[in-house]
Amino acid sequence: MERADWILRSRSIFTGITPQDVRDGFVAVRGDKIVGVGDGDEYGELLGENTLVTDVGSRTVSCGLVDNHVFFTGYIWQHKGFDASGAENAQQMLSLVRAAAEHTEGTVCGHGADFEDWSEEDLAPGALTAAFPDRPVCVFNDERSRCWMNDAARGRYGFDGTECYAEVCCHLLEEFLQDKAEVRRWYEEFQNLLASKGVTAIKEIGFDDYSGFLEELAVMEQQGELKHRSFLVSQPVKAPADMDFAEACRRRFTGDMLRFMGFNIMVDGDAESYEADLLPPWPEGQENAEVDYSALEAVVRAADKRGLRCYMHAEGDAAVRHVLDIYDTCKGNHVITDVELIDPADRRRMAAQKTAAVCYVQIMNCYPEYDGYYGLTRFDEKRQKTIWPYKDMIRDGVLLSFGTDLPLDVPDLGTSLEFACNRRFPDRKPEGGYQKQNALTPGEVLYCWSRNGYAAQRSLEQAGTLTEGKWADLIVLDRDLFSCNPEEYRSVKVIKTVVGGKTVYEENRF
Repeated sequence: MERADWILRSRSIFTGITPQDVRDGFVAVRGDKIVGVGDGDEYGELLGENTLVTDVGSRTVSCGLVDNHVFFTGYIWQHKGFDASGAENAQQMLSLVRAAAEHTEGTVCGHGADFEDWSEEDLAPGALTAAFPDRPVCVFNDERSRCWMNDAARGRYGFDGTECYAEVCCHLLEEFLQDKAEVRRWYEEFQNLLASKGVTAIKEIGFDDYSGFLEELAVMEQQGELKHRSFLVSQPVKAPADMDFAEACRRRFTGDMLRFMGFNIMVDGDAESYEADLLPPWPEGQENAEVDYSALEAVVRAADKRGLRCYMHAEGDAAVRHVLDIYDTCKGNHVITDVELIDPADRRRMAAQKTAAVCYVQIMNCYPEYDGYYGLTRFDEKRQKTIWPYKDMIRDGVLLSFGTDLPLDVPDLGTSLEFACNRRFPDRKPEGGYQKQNALTPGEVLYCWSRNGYAAQRSLEQAGTLTEGKWADLIVLDRDLFSCNPEEYRSVKVIKTVVGGKTVYEENRF
């Protein structure tokens, strides 16, 4: 019998073996592994001379959370440069740009601008170009949907300030990754944020060849500086999917902290912007989404042939159906990310294929008011029942896991519980919950975040449940999740996060 280094005792141990398995017991850890899970105080045989036993009372202990859709470069993008939120007009913004230019080299970047009251004339590059004719300047709003930029920036980075989503800004984002010291600083902040939210593993997306960032991750792994596990995927943006590069990465990154999985592939666009590929009947104003499914199938089949996984980013129900058609031709088990809408027949197809789903469980956070949610006017009641159908997906046997598309949102268990269990928008409406028939229980939310999160990355043998022999990736919550009032869900917090037996975040609340 191995003696434990430390033991957590709790009256609310969520093992993750099933969504209902909550027990009064303990978890014992030695090194980076769990060496015992049992009932009550029956850990006597695991006690050694130096074993530390911590009783957390009725606070829930669970396996750590997996954010299965994260974009670290986007996190840098969200924070890079000066804070532009205080400028109310072009003149004030220009003053902020000048001040920032005095304290930085190269491109001047800003974030958090509010362009709502700016005219198109103000947003034109004229004044900014006159002040900075040769030095690129890019100032983004919070949503990174608009950018005030000069001609030098437009020429250098090849995008227009009226359309500036991540893929078109790829050359600018690539530049962000070249300052290694700054990347390390940002990644430390990024890791600490995720640790404070109970995230013990992520699926990390990098454009093309990661622009050198993989080398930095490899060094951090070697030096023991990583605070979460990363399942790595390449998203082709500037060039077609590089199969040789991906295969080389898969052979190289096979450790416990870094594993290369395959490709993240965009399919359709945003439903709110009429860019998703939808099954008929189409909402008024919707046009046929132009998606080259033949080209996508060629990429997926080439990757599948080499044993690489594909994570297809499909939002509309027609896009999901086409992706399932492609997966029907594959040998491996792949993933669909986003899944804003899905037809009932296709839920059952996903389950039969063993295709995992990664859904943005916090997506309601993007719509501050229930009455302003686009789906209410865009779709009839029958179609709305296919939006975020979490409970139906579980009932049909789909392996449902969660992601946030960080920096779209920051993973937060309390926020997830509010949206998935209470099904209310940020204004706490509707009172009875939106499409409440698809609400989840707290156990199901934890199960999807933890057990299914690791399972979606083919790592269930190593983690995902509090089971002897698995990685000691676990969290402690600030209360008993299974006895608290649903009105408390939004305030649930993580107070301790452990990855591989090491505490990476802790609040002094015991």
